[in-house]
Amino acid sequence: MPIKLSIQNSKKSTSTKNYLQNELNTLIKENDLIFDFVQKAALDGLWFWDLEDPENEWMDDKFWTVLGYDPKVMPHKSSAWQDIINQEDLALAMENANRHLHDPSYSYDQVVRYTHKLGHTLWIQCRGLVIRNAEGKPVRMLGAHTDITKLKKVEFELQRQLQRYEHIIEGSNIGTWEWDLKTDEVIFNEGWARMIGYTLIELRPLSMDTWLNGMEPIDVKKFRSKLKTSLQSCEATFEFETRVRHKNGSYIWFLDRGKVMSWDKEGNPERMIGSRQEITESKKNIERYRAFIEQAPSALAMFDLDMCYLAASRQWFTDYDIHEEDIIGKSHYEVFSHISEEWKEQHRRCLEGEILKSKEDKFYKKDGSVQWLSWEMKPWFTDTMKIGGIIMHVSDITELKQIEHANQQKQTFLEAILDSIEVGIVSCDQSGTLTLFNKTTKNWHGLPPEVLPTSELSGYYGLFKPDGKTPLETEEIPLLRTLKNGSLEADEIIIKPNEGFKRYVSVNGSQLRSLDGEIFGAVVAMHDITERKNTEEKLRISEETFRANFENAAIGMAISNCQYQWIEVNEAFSEIVGYTISELQAMTFKDITHEDDLALDLQLLNELTEGIRTHYHMEKRYIHKEGYSVHVILAVSLVRDSEGSPLFFVSQIIDISPRIEAKNRMLSTLAELKILRDSNTQVGIIGLDKKGAITSFNKGAENLLGYSFEEIEGTSVVDFYRKEELKKRSNELYESHKEQYIDFDVLTALSTDEIGDTSEWEYVRKDRSTFSAQSTLTILKDEFNISGYLLVITDVSEIKKVEGRLKSLLEVAEDQNKRLKNFAYIVSHNLRSHSGNFSMLLNLFHKEFPEFSDNEILKLFKNASDSLAETIGHLSEVVVMSASVDQNLNKINLSKIVNSVLQGVLSSASENNVKIKVTVPKDMEVLALPAYLESIVLNLTTNAIKYRRPTCQSTVSISATKKDGFVVISFADNGLGIDLNRNRSKLFKMYKTFHKHEDARGIGLFITKNQIEALGGKITVESEVNKGSNFKVYLRYIA
Repeated sequence: MPIKLSIQNSKKSTSTKNYLQNELNTLIKENDLIFDFVQKAALDGLWFWDLEDPENEWMDDKFWTVLGYDPKVMPHKSSAWQDIINQEDLALAMENANRHLHDPSYSYDQVVRYTHKLGHTLWIQCRGLVIRNAEGKPVRMLGAHTDITKLKKVEFELQRQLQRYEHIIEGSNIGTWEWDLKTDEVIFNEGWARMIGYTLIELRPLSMDTWLNGMEPIDVKKFRSKLKTSLQSCEATFEFETRVRHKNGSYIWFLDRGKVMSWDKEGNPERMIGSRQEITESKKNIERYRAFIEQAPSALAMFDLDMCYLAASRQWFTDYDIHEEDIIGKSHYEVFSHISEEWKEQHRRCLEGEILKSKEDKFYKKDGSVQWLSWEMKPWFTDTMKIGGIIMHVSDITELKQIEHANQQKQTFLEAILDSIEVGIVSCDQSGTLTLFNKTTKNWHGLPPEVLPTSELSGYYGLFKPDGKTPLETEEIPLLRTLKNGSLEADEIIIKPNEGFKRYVSVNGSQLRSLDGEIFGAVVAMHDITERKNTEEKLRISEETFRANFENAAIGMAISNCQYQWIEVNEAFSEIVGYTISELQAMTFKDITHEDDLALDLQLLNELTEGIRTHYHMEKRYIHKEGYSVHVILAVSLVRDSEGSPLFFVSQIIDISPRIEAKNRMLSTLAELKILRDSNTQVGIIGLDKKGAITSFNKGAENLLGYSFEEIEGTSVVDFYRKEELKKRSNELYESHKEQYIDFDVLTALSTDEIGDTSEWEYVRKDRSTFSAQSTLTILKDEFNISGYLLVITDVSEIKKVEGRLKSLLEVAEDQNKRLKNFAYIVSHNLRSHSGNFSMLLNLFHKEFPEFSDNEILKLFKNASDSLAETIGHLSEVVVMSASVDQNLNKINLSKIVNSVLQGVLSSASENNVKIKVTVPKDMEVLALPAYLESIVLNLTTNAIKYRRPTCQSTVSISATKKDGFVVISFADNGLGIDLNRNRSKLFKMYKTFHKHEDARGIGLFITKNQIEALGGKITVESEVNKGSNFKVYLRYIA
């Protein structure tokens, strides 16, 4: 419906606004159509044109700001924008505007190009709406601008991207396929066929059978199963490695990948696309993907005023599928009876003088199919300059439109291919700027592509030479080398991203060229060969390790062929049999095998060859070069080739002759020991199983206990012990171990692997009489497990009697000791008096004769005097302590004593690599005797050094703190430690040792404990085997 405008002297309005602006505001308020038009179309500018005075045109501010101009200085004149619009577009705009003015049904909507003030081009979609007066005459035209520059750039970029993807596919050497699962039709690219030596023409007709027929038969079943599983999976992706027969008869390995791209309404897959990649030599050999776009030629026809044909080109017939040979003189509407009214209207307009054209338009054929046309119609004139008809120039662009649609699909398809392959694809333009990073490359580098100078690419993406240490120089980067040199094959580099794994890659590359041969970039394909490199390195190390082990093995090793001839032998085997290596290589193993062992050896070899066994072990004898037998353990395995045929035997030979000799000597010794055991009539030797049942009983045991072996075989040894004594020992064990022991466990509780338990027991004879005996219970082990015990008992009744006599002698000794103490008092007192006099006389002599102060003899007298005084002082302390320690304790600086003692043991600590750390406050004092305190510190420190653990860095830490009225001195080490569960009760007893050390006497801790208790203190210990000990000494101090 035409829009009417009532004009009432608007040009003479007193408003400060432009009269056109005022009119527009009124229209917007009064007319919903105008309002809707402005709302929907005026995104980037609005104009209102006075058709009665065409120079007057009002433009809103946004009209000019979008074009880069200041609206305050720009006039509201139509001429103001006509210099910055593309002149071709201007002409077409004016034509369309005229058509719109004459025919309101013809919409004014077109894209024009403006030149921005800064010089670049803006693409503007211009829409217009004519406004008529009451008589229907066009008087105003309202227009709206929308900036579509970005859309146009995207459109252009899409075309460039499509071309780039095409070239990338070509440069990446990839085969592609598309499979219609409904029709079973398979479309392969030429590269797919070329990989196996054919052309697509040779392979026709193309179907799934084309694919399967070339496969190795054994792979077909696997392929179908894999494909079925993939199609049923949620992701519907497919990946399969297969062997395909080349035209030349050889087989090539390929990796096929695919993905379902569309499903039918029932959710079944209907179309799958994918790629094929050769993986035979880990080199990219994928055929370049090519897309051919065909440009349809144009057609030309000449018509008279009645639209009857005057002339037509042959291409017109072809493009319009016209089968009539002669159409001259016929009406165009007769030839195309289905032509639309829209086309007829365009013909009428052209016959009226308009020049019409369209870049693309739909034309519906008789069969209902769509034909896309690019066309132009112009009137032609007679000699009298009258219109004689029209000339129509038409180009069938249906194929181009189809290609455009296909290009969109191809782009999606190519992007899917590039992201689906596990090959890194990178491309650049002619300047070296990166233009493509596929998904695999992004994952490898952990980085997206960046616009960087080529000099920074190596450092940013972590590109290194094969040594993994030297960064690639700019000119060494494979992509840039390809851009410069044209191609690249199997170039190896290392990628070391800041985050992620180091990868070895093999790089192939080629330049990207346009159809006219101009280089516009380069592309490289990177294959991850990390696994292959690691395998090669492991193989090299394995071979070197095997060679080193073979040649330097402590045991004999030999390799022999299937004729039993030695190929290689090591030095150890040569020494075992006495022959040189060259002599052995000229022999077979049968030549030196003992005749009694040969048959079994050959039988086992045959079983090995026939696959009955994978290896065998046997004891056998070789004949030494000097003629004697050598006993060995032989282990043999068979190495086969890839077909399973035997290649050679690998033998390991261990010389066990010394073991055989030792075994014979052991049997002889055991026989002698049995004789010795049975001949001993005074010492009982009883063999026990793990539960204490008697398994052997010598003559001495029979004499002591009154039983014969036959009477007590298999009975428990516990029957020989008094129940009261077992109960007492059980209670003692519970106190020390906090664990209940009964029956035979009471006897074994204190026995260890290294030390048997020696104790004194009362034994019960057969006649129920008892006797005292010292018994030692020792563990017997078979390899690592306890197999039994050996009990040795000795009658100590007579010793007990002697012990009684010793007791009375001790009482006499005690009395004499008291007298000695009195003597010691007298001696120490008298010696102190004489020592003091001697020291005093020396001091008087020095004062009287100072010139003799440096006399060596007098110095020696002085030192001897001082030493004598110190010795007498210590003797006096001991004597006084023996009488009453408490009355003679003094405050002693603990730090000085510790440091003084450590001076004497530092050499021993250094020699044994023991680190000593002291954290004792310098002002800390304790109540003690110097001699006792020095002895305590010295004994505990040297014990820590002596019983260090050789397998680690040994440390001793001496520290002191105050707690509950005591100074607590800690001696902590990380040495061998003590099993307190077994040894706590006898830790401080005399002559008890807990480690097999040559200097162990079992007296140190006994003395230390007595000295500490004499000083009114106490000692505790925390210890764990193979972790260390911590002895804590508690001494009193004066607050």
